[in-house]
Amino acid sequence: MSATLDAAIALFEKSLARLSTETPIDTYERLRLRRNYGFTAKMCKEAVKTIVDYSGASSMYESNPLQRYWRDVQASFMHITFNMDHLGEMFGKLELGLSLSPKDSLLS
Repeated sequence: MSATLDAAIALFEKSLARLSTETPIDTYERLRLRRNYGFTAKMCKEAVKTIVDYSGASSMYESNPLQRYWRDVQASFMHITFNMDHLGEMFGKLELGLSLSPKDSLLS
């Protein structure tokens, strides 16, 4: 899991570094960055899930902080901002030269 978390951190830091430049961000770049954030969230969710899965049933007790970490990461990942189905579809449309639909433009 440490490699997964290192990859998530590297992708997130790369995306943040891009935002710190003065270069304007076009729609393609914006969606690529959003895809990166969604994928970073997915990797973090998978890492926490693996830790919880191997921690046994006691990890779900309210007294165990792991259950709270798992719920927080899961709830964050479920937010539309990190929805990889939606982000992947929008990014894929741009990669294939297709136009975004009006609903896509609301979130891009």
